[in-house]
Amino acid sequence: MGRHLLAGAPPLGLPDGLRLAGDIVTVAGIAVLAVALLGYDRQRFLGLTQLKAPDAPVDEALRVDGLHRFVRHPLYSGLFLVLWGHAQTEFALATAVWGSLYLLIGTIFEERRLVALYGEAYIAYRARVPAFIPWRRAGPGRERG
Repeated sequence: MGRHLLAGAPPLGLPDGLRLAGDIVTVAGIAVLAVALLGYDRQRFLGLTQLKAPDAPVDEALRVDGLHRFVRHPLYSGLFLVLWGHAQTEFALATAVWGSLYLLIGTIFEERRLVALYGEAYIAYRARVPAFIPWRRAGPGRERG
């Protein structure tokens, strides 16, 4: 009873198969994150470019290649997979709920920023490509539905 929550949160009592599935989803999420990061200028992503050259342009060109062909926010997709695959204790489940809420709210602000930055190009891209789950085939002329 006197256990510290972070030191050893009790498992949710999930069946072994479900725990294994969660572990696979977690690893898939880590893989998605790793592949997604390959598509970014990691120096710029970490803020190192801005430190080295404060006059460098703030943003890159609109990315619609790599994983961005399938989802607009592949890093968020990977984070969702990690959060929910790892939700095997009460603490991890609460983290998945609140972390997901944070990502969803952050996406609203990120989408506004991207529309302001890239304009019609981003609006057209948003109409073709889903935000997080590649549930439809992305392609030219594909409308939101």
